[in-house]
Amino acid sequence: MNKKSTLRSVANDYLTHPNEKRGITLIALVITIIVLLILAGISITMLSGDNSILQKAGEANDTTRIAQIRERIQLAELAANTDGLGNLEYENLIKELNQEFGENKYTISAKSSNPWVVTVDGVSEDINHEEKTILAATVANNANTFFGASVQSYECDNSAGVTGWKIFYADEKNIYLIADDYVSYQYVPNGKSGSVIYKNSTDYDLSFNNIVNDYNGFSDITSDTIKQLNSDFFEKGYSSATGDYTKAVSYMLDTEAWKGFCGEKGIYAIGGPSIELFLKSYNKKYNKDYTVLAYDHGYLADAGYKLDSSVWSGLYNQGSFKLEQHDELYSIASEDRAKGMWFASPAIGAGYTSNYNGLLSVSGNDRIGTARVNGTTANYDVVAGTGFRPVVCLKDTVKLIDNGDGTYLLK
Repeated sequence: MNKKSTLRSVANDYLTHPNEKRGITLIALVITIIVLLILAGISITMLSGDNSILQKAGEANDTTRIAQIRERIQLAELAANTDGLGNLEYENLIKELNQEFGENKYTISAKSSNPWVVTVDGVSEDINHEEKTILAATVANNANTFFGASVQSYECDNSAGVTGWKIFYADEKNIYLIADDYVSYQYVPNGKSGSVIYKNSTDYDLSFNNIVNDYNGFSDITSDTIKQLNSDFFEKGYSSATGDYTKAVSYMLDTEAWKGFCGEKGIYAIGGPSIELFLKSYNKKYNKDYTVLAYDHGYLADAGYKLDSSVWSGLYNQGSFKLEQHDELYSIASEDRAKGMWFASPAIGAGYTSNYNGLLSVSGNDRIGTARVNGTTANYDVVAGTGFRPVVCLKDTVKLIDNGDGTYLLK
């Protein structure tokens, strides 16, 4: 059939059946448009507004980003903790994270203590990160890092009397703290019979004039743990030495008297470090090998410590030795408080009668020497004006948490 025949057939069919419906009517068209509008509305609603597909997609993206940030934080902490120190440059990490994930939308802030905070479009989410605890053994093996660092969260009855605490020493089990400044007489405890400490020129310049009357001497020291602070002295059997200087040491090592500085995290507190504990700390931090020896002339009333002459000059006949490195962990120079720190250790060579024997002390000008127990008279370079810096031995369950700013929490 040719093209003309086809057209003729269609025309005849239309003329023969003029009322037959063909194509789309107006009503059908309107209904179709309405349905399309409804579907479009549903689609728009699903794509926008609360709980929309687009919102959920954005939230999923935010969740993914936060998960990535969390993973980056955890990896950074893991890398920092491989040496056991937990040292993490938090500010640098925050800067890197904001550069990588910021896009003017994410704000990341944190301290080393939980939590990290990630803020997305004004909504914040906490990211709790792992707290790396630092054991006493780690502190002991990294003296340069830890000795002298300030600690937080140590509380005791006499907290108001201490401006702060520093890490002084650590062994495999315990961490030792020391007051970071001299303690005022109002916080220095009375003797076991109630005698009050003697105040000299300032509230921090203190001596033992009254306190010695409350003690008998080294016979008062019965704890093996406390004896180990002056181990060479007790192991050589010098505990029968008498005199006010022995009574002064007994007072400084009286844990019952000094318990006001021993909080829940402490085992005991004493009035200051022994010379042996002091040198253990100094030697570890500065890689030295200074030692002291307990010695007796043959007069037990004159027994005490002298510095090992094979290592450094001795303290015999009131000599003194200057520390090579000034460090306020060990010596604090102060004109308005005290000019030196008492050691809980007897000195040798302060004289041949008990009234002139003294305790070892370290002055603010870094000299270790002998200071008399009674009054303010001092020998050689150890100036008058000696005070107390209590020491606390922490429980072996106490650990450190790095604050990321050179200070530590106790946990």
